[in-house]
Amino acid sequence: KKLALPEKTLFIVAEKDNNLELAVRNLPRADVLAVDGLNVFDLLLHEKIVCTPEAIKKIEERLNP
Repeated sequence: KKLALPEKTLFIVAEKDNNLELAVRNLPRADVLAVDGLNVFDLLLHEKIVCTPEAIKKIEERLNP
């Protein structure tokens, strides 16, 4: 059974996770991105953003050098 996400969703993780990438590529309208590759365009392109707690910490560190 296919799980369809109603909105374009971005999963943000602290580090690249091959297992998560393999799982998410089966979901239509979903992408996975590590914090190191995160940019404003990707944030604006997606309607829903899902972050791990570790990713949020890395984003905060990146924005507050």
